[in-house]
Amino acid sequence: MRPVRYHVATSVDGAIAAPDGSFARFASEGDHVADFLESWRGYDTVLMGRRTYEVGLGFGVTNPYPTMRTYVFSRT
Repeated sequence: MRPVRYHVATSVDGAIAAPDGSFARFASEGDHVADFLESWRGYDTVLMGRRTYEVGLGFGVTNPYPTMRTYVFSRT
């Protein structure tokens, strides 16, 4: 059996998004970005919730992880 790793980007206070649902609080530039992207090496599959996926769709991103198999989960 292959290992499962939980990997999520959060703000310093541990939130995934701001209370209004935006992610403007995240610093999108700097050394940490390269480190975060490098941490994905060796991953081959990503699991994400529908609401997280829809954030990218709002920006026209239909394949957020082109080098990985992506599964989007929803209860609706």
